[in-house]
Amino acid sequence: MAHRNARPADVVNGPRESPPKRQCLVENADYWASSELEQETFSFVWNIEKYSSLVGIESIKSPIFLGGPKTNHSWKMNICSRKPQRDKYSYSYLQPVPALPHLLKVYLGLSEYNGGIWSKLTRVTSTNIMCRYRICFLDANGQAALEGEDKVYQFNNSQGESWDTEGSRYLISDILSPTRRLLEDDRLKIHCRISILGKPHHKNVIHGIAKAVPAKVPSDDEKDKIRYRGLLSDLGKLFKEGNMTDIEISTAKTSFKAHKAILSARSPVFAAMLSTNMLEKEQNSVKILDFEDDVVRGMLEHIYTGQTDLINVRPSELLQIADKYDLPFLKEDCEYKLAESLSLSMENVAAVLVVAQSHNAPFLKDQTIEFINCNLHKLKNMKSFQDVAQANKEIFANFNLSQ
Repeated sequence: MAHRNARPADVVNGPRESPPKRQCLVENADYWASSELEQETFSFVWNIEKYSSLVGIESIKSPIFLGGPKTNHSWKMNICSRKPQRDKYSYSYLQPVPALPHLLKVYLGLSEYNGGIWSKLTRVTSTNIMCRYRICFLDANGQAALEGEDKVYQFNNSQGESWDTEGSRYLISDILSPTRRLLEDDRLKIHCRISILGKPHHKNVIHGIAKAVPAKVPSDDEKDKIRYRGLLSDLGKLFKEGNMTDIEISTAKTSFKAHKAILSARSPVFAAMLSTNMLEKEQNSVKILDFEDDVVRGMLEHIYTGQTDLINVRPSELLQIADKYDLPFLKEDCEYKLAESLSLSMENVAAVLVVAQSHNAPFLKDQTIEFINCNLHKLKNMKSFQDVAQANKEIFANFNLSQ
């Protein structure tokens, strides 16, 4: 019998050394195998309106729903609301009888078996269907607020409908709890997620070497996007850091370093400036005095990277500078951005049409004219619209602007 003050052996003799762990030398295995369980997953949401009217009704079944694009089995759900039956022999008449909780039970059933493509793929010939499913109740935001456990059951409807007789149990008090918000507008939402489990697929092994698994190589479109992002990132870095520049773009207040080759490749106007005997070529400098610094910077950012954040702030000015230096991709992006802005505010609609007409932006012009025609009854009563229209009568000649 050990003494109550006896110290453990590791205190007296020091800590015991743990035995060395055996390493599993996977690379020296004689045989290799890989298994994958085929499965098809789908879900069903059952909205039960006027839930309170079901009080006293013991059972209600859902409409039939189909089991996914491959299997197409027919399924049902069933809810039963009743108090559990008490075993009359469990208590004597002298003992107090405890109250039993009121339960809501939810069942899943296979209504009709349909082999379809799934049977051919998995070589299933019987009507046995092994499923894993979970039932939960959704709150007013569509989030799971009361979840059951995962259940695994084998359905067989060879002799009619097949139901998981155990079902999932929930306390009515939990469902009625105001903190869970399961019964807003007296509507109960039940979500069921089902996974039909097929047979495992094994990859054969030959003399200890597994069959090669095809590499997950990106598609051609994905590879093009990766290359494109990498190219734009590198060019953006080149502009930002100003490495190996050979020309200067000057505004009234500042200047930007750039590369002749990139400017020439992106803009026919810059190409003409820098390839002929013009002053810009001799001085390695281009002056842009009719646009503000931010607009010029935004143009250069788009030349190098195909994008600029300034387009969200000053798309009209960027469209004008794009038109001047023949930058079709920047011009197109500005047209799209201005067309999107038409429905956000009517204050600048007239000015947008003037810009589209003056700088040969056909897409933006068509979109703006259509917008004006649809909202002319409102626009012609706006002073800002009338002022621009009066100053540009030729552009607005085709609109009936009389009050």
